[in-house]
Amino acid sequence: MPGTGFYQRAKPYLEVLRGDTPNDPFSLTSSAPVKSGVTLKSGQICHKELVSGEWQWALGWVAGTVPHLARQDSDSPDVLEAGYLTGLSTQGKFRLRTGYYKTDAALSYIEGRAVAPDGTTGNLTTVDGAAGTNVMGYCSNDMNGPKELGPQVVSGVWTGGENNEASDGLVIDFDTGWSPKPA
Repeated sequence: MPGTGFYQRAKPYLEVLRGDTPNDPFSLTSSAPVKSGVTLKSGQICHKELVSGEWQWALGWVAGTVPHLARQDSDSPDVLEAGYLTGLSTQGKFRLRTGYYKTDAALSYIEGRAVAPDGTTGNLTTVDGAAGTNVMGYCSNDMNGPKELGPQVVSGVWTGGENNEASDGLVIDFDTGWSPKPA
């Protein structure tokens, strides 16, 4: 059985494998309120929109903005209490693990493959990385397709595992390196 306070979720929380320096004033993270009516899950791509003179997080990515990855769920008690959600900028130097990716991408998720935002879905997808392509980072950590974090339930018995509260344990590891296509 999961520990007290655990709950089932569809995808694992965003995991920062490298580059997490939250007290470093030069760390490329940002906090803002979440736009009304928007739900963000930890690991989804988000961007900031100016709403009534205030920058707020919105799901997915649109041209002219820098993609970030939501650090927490927008409906988590901490975010609701503080009124702010933290986003990790893809301009920073992070190695991240997320379960939010396009499952039917045209190119496979392998080490060195470029990844980019999949529009406003909140997922990432693979791209060829050719000139004129928005690149958010590159698959890393010996990727050869999505990784399985391990089963959570075997024969009806909770087995736990890494980042174990998710029902879908497939994830993508990538190193950030935002490189927008020239305008």
